[in-house]
Amino acid sequence: MRRRTQAAAAAGGGTSPLRLHGTDGTRIDATRGRTLYRAPLRADRTVQSAFRRVGRLPNPRAGVDRLRYALETSRRWKPALGRVVGRFTKTNVFRVDDRTLVATVGTGLFTSHDDGRTWRHRTDLPASASPMGVLPSALCVDGDRIYLGEYPFDDDVTPRILVSTDAGRSWSTAAALPWARHVHAVQRDPYTGDVWVTTGDRDDESRLGRLRDGRVDRVGGGSQRWRAVELAFTPTAVLWGMDCGYATENHLFRLDRAALDGDSDGDPDPTVVHTLADSVYYSAAFTHDDTRWVLFSTAAESGTDSTNPDAETSVTDRAQVVVATARSDYTDWHEVATYRRRRAPTESVPPLSALSSNAYVFLAAAGDAGVLVNPFNTVRDDGHVRALTVDHLRTCVS
Repeated sequence: MRRRTQAAAAAGGGTSPLRLHGTDGTRIDATRGRTLYRAPLRADRTVQSAFRRVGRLPNPRAGVDRLRYALETSRRWKPALGRVVGRFTKTNVFRVDDRTLVATVGTGLFTSHDDGRTWRHRTDLPASASPMGVLPSALCVDGDRIYLGEYPFDDDVTPRILVSTDAGRSWSTAAALPWARHVHAVQRDPYTGDVWVTTGDRDDESRLGRLRDGRVDRVGGGSQRWRAVELAFTPTAVLWGMDCGYATENHLFRLDRAALDGDSDGDPDPTVVHTLADSVYYSAAFTHDDTRWVLFSTAAESGTDSTNPDAETSVTDRAQVVVATARSDYTDWHEVATYRRRRAPTESVPPLSALSSNAYVFLAAAGDAGVLVNPFNTVRDDGHVRALTVDHLRTCVS
């Protein structure tokens, strides 16, 4: 019995819930609480049992804050809280190179230079930051620079894009974004080398832009169609989905690169290529046999969107993943998977309903292995990491 328990612990508890963070093409990084796990990348339908413990992020707080931090992030106490409000995640892990990782746990920013075995607390994010500190799409590597976009909720705090040139040991301000509420994504365009930034949330705060010379040059903004989280890049276009929880329709857009080179003084006009019911969050894009594949996932949200001009509560129950390829010019989208959100006890208590957790599907492109999907706070496959092979995706679009 003891031997079996130790083996299960080494593998993250066998089928224990995990949060996917990404893959470098040979290995997959995931966490449970503040503990980092890793598995080899392989094209199995599930890779859950292959994860092994690597290291654990520290608790940098003191006094009462230390206890609260432990309750919200530790493997021992976090599951109990999750049974009340729904499963939630406070940890992001970003791979910089073979040895360097950057992580956020709540407002704490950490780095590891031994592939995740040990960690050092470097600085803190704004006190009003989201539970995850930043969004999973908010860090990119551009040469020797690491960019990270802040996600404060306090309207009096100006979000910044931070930059590190010493592998995450120190951070400074690359750009301040006074028009935005917070940064949704900072991404490097693999085709041009541009660093793209997405922001939200009200109409005038929603913008797509490119980071240049200490500022974010506007590409488009001023309405909910420019309220995007994670972009997807192709050789001919940039794609995104609306992140608007109170909209009856959330469009997927394609902005052709030719439109970025025009002489017009106004914003370009992106093409609507698909419509979904729920907010679009995360993307994955990869090329296989000269064909570019793009996937988006939606979120099943609970609670109230404070930026909604009508102040109505938005509650949805379905998170899904859709896919399209360059062969249709990204106009023909197909459902890959759908998951229902786990309902929390707090939803039946109006004063506490805002505490209920959303459901997400985290994605990671895995090249010839297809794409990794990780439904989180869902009724089915909650916290499982699955590999959807290219052959499986082909059956979805055929």
